[in-house]
Amino acid sequence: MENYALLLKREEPVLAPAPLAAALSPIVDRPVGELSRLFREQPWILLEDLPADRLDAVFAVLAKRRLQAKAVPMAHMPALPPALRVRNADPTPESFFLHFAEPPAPAVLKWGELHVVSVGLVAISAEESSKIYGPWGDEKQFRAGGRAGIPGSVPLKSGGKAPADALLLDLIAGGTEPWRLRIDAGNFIYDYLGDRMKTTSRQNLRLLLGDIRRLAPGARFTPRTGLFLEDEPVASYKFRSLSAFESYHRWMLQAWQEERASEAK
Repeated sequence: MENYALLLKREEPVLAPAPLAAALSPIVDRPVGELSRLFREQPWILLEDLPADRLDAVFAVLAKRRLQAKAVPMAHMPALPPALRVRNADPTPESFFLHFAEPPAPAVLKWGELHVVSVGLVAISAEESSKIYGPWGDEKQFRAGGRAGIPGSVPLKSGGKAPADALLLDLIAGGTEPWRLRIDAGNFIYDYLGDRMKTTSRQNLRLLLGDIRRLAPGARFTPRTGLFLEDEPVASYKFRSLSAFESYHRWMLQAWQEERASEAK
């Protein structure tokens, strides 16, 4: 029997995680607390590995709450490539040229290969920070111009017990193999902006995104990225965890793949 992922068709402003979890728990045989936490932190992909014979009962629960969802075979769900951390790169008319990435990445991301552009203010734990940044932690902090005197906000600090917020940009691309670039707004070197450089990394990231949008018109900018560009309140593009941020990527990437398949017919 084929298993499915259950995805919301659009982001719901009020999901009511606890009542939804209580209604679905006996159907999917998962604890209410686990489901409630999942729906609260990353509600875009409600469930994965859901047996086909439980879909009707789950959709009946969602229909009562007027939640629009779709079932996607697990075999069709996109895998998210590991993030390649980028600190220095220049957008050129043909590509995003990478001066430095960790682990080493291809030298260029051609704009035609860029699929999804996603920005989020992400709460990252100290443990996640050490795994993500390695030597880029507290011992070797960089400002948003790469050297003292260049304006920019302080990048993510690791080592504390409480989660720290990091403004992240993920660029998801695909050629012969899918790959993903990650930029921490506070660590990225914006020297390419020249006289356009602003006083904060948020402003500079918006300029970078504007350049990417102009150079890669076929890329899908996520709704939350649009809210960041429009300078909407921080809460509108904030994520409770790194896993929530990446779940959002998979949700948007699946929609992108679905659109492309429909256009190809």
